[in-house]
Amino acid sequence: MKRERHRRPEHNPVACHEEVTVHTPFCRLLVSLLLLLALSLPASPAAAEPVPTVAVDGQVLDLPAAPLTANGRVLVPMRPIFEALGAEVLWDGTSSTVSAVRGWDVVRLTVGSRQAYVDGRVVTLDSPPVISNGRTLVPVRFVGEALGAAVEWEPSSRVVTVTTPPPVPLAAPSLSSPRRFALQLKLTFVNRGDTAALTVRVPVWTSNSPYQEDGELRISPAPAGMLVDDYGNRTAIIRVEDFRPGHPVTVLVERELLNWAIVSPPSPVSVETDGFTARELYLRPQALIESDHREMTAKARELKGTLTDAGAIARRVFGFVSLHMTYDPSSRYAHKGALSALRTGRGVCEDYAALFTALCRAAGVPARVVSGYWVQAGTSLGSAWNDASALGHAWAEYYAPGAGWIPVEPTVTTVGGPKVVPWDCFGRLGQGGHLATRYALNQGVEYQVSGYGRLDPVLTKWEGIRALR
Repeated sequence: MKRERHRRPEHNPVACHEEVTVHTPFCRLLVSLLLLLALSLPASPAAAEPVPTVAVDGQVLDLPAAPLTANGRVLVPMRPIFEALGAEVLWDGTSSTVSAVRGWDVVRLTVGSRQAYVDGRVVTLDSPPVISNGRTLVPVRFVGEALGAAVEWEPSSRVVTVTTPPPVPLAAPSLSSPRRFALQLKLTFVNRGDTAALTVRVPVWTSNSPYQEDGELRISPAPAGMLVDDYGNRTAIIRVEDFRPGHPVTVLVERELLNWAIVSPPSPVSVETDGFTARELYLRPQALIESDHREMTAKARELKGTLTDAGAIARRVFGFVSLHMTYDPSSRYAHKGALSALRTGRGVCEDYAALFTALCRAAGVPARVVSGYWVQAGTSLGSAWNDASALGHAWAEYYAPGAGWIPVEPTVTTVGGPKVVPWDCFGRLGQGGHLATRYALNQGVEYQVSGYGRLDPVLTKWEGIRALR
């Protein structure tokens, strides 16, 4: 019978290390001292990353606050980057919304929201705008690209390079000598009830048409915020917290502007792109501009035929509207919109403009309604304020690549005899003045009253116009 020899287990340094136990008070004190010493030693400082810098067309921006990085995106103070890209900044503190308006481009962002709007299109952001140390910061890549710039990030130097595209030369229209005007909107509210608070939303006149240049704007009381829609139309929000009975509150909006007559229309130049990013926006249907209705699309196909040029299509639409429509201010036909105008052939200037716009959009040509005032040639305006309520008017514009927005005046009636197409009003605006105030069908004034007890506000409205030297 074999006897097995007892084998001594091999030394395992790992196992022995794992099983070490401190048995003596001295050892325990030594371990405690070593741990305390290790904790008290200063950590090796990590190399701090440099703060990102932003350069627009080679010029480093002087930012009032340091940029931040979030989710791999660089956020910068909103005003310097927007203004460097040639955009006007509008801030609405009531909704924490910032809007950038440059020509026909409108970009809207809301603090804390990943949903932004570019010319009416919804865009999801990787990183939303934030407020840091009292300043609103926006993602620089999104802002730059939304306004047509190229944005590059250099990780090693932490530099954001923004390059704007060179301007495309457009064929300018031939203009008359400019005339200066001032417009005034005065709203007076009287509270015949109990003490309340008053909120007024009032349209603010603005334009980006080639025949007008906006001047000084005055609003009183100072607005609490300014809203801008997808088409660049602005609305001031005015609040009066102490709307006391018997104490009238007056809201005043005044705008100065330069206005030209268009002697001859622009001639489109051959370009593949001219930077017009809002094409899709001006092809959409809107209230009273029913460009997607089957009757409208059928008529647009008939008028378009085999034409592909925007100017030729718009010219054919203009001819149809001029011959199809009869001016009729009766309540049955006035202010009913494009579809009613197509079906009945009757309406007022807004209906003429809406029908032209809807047919152009249905045929693939961007178009818009313009609301404002028409000072006809020979109208005498002095330096004193004149009642402008009877001068309210609407016309239209279509967009041609390489030429920009081209106006048309479809509301020209023929007195006696057969109808004729007023071709002098296609691409031209006569002497006097077409004063653009809004790119939409006319919008009224909205107001809200809140408080306790009986509320009975009374509104009086005054629209004024005068000539300036």
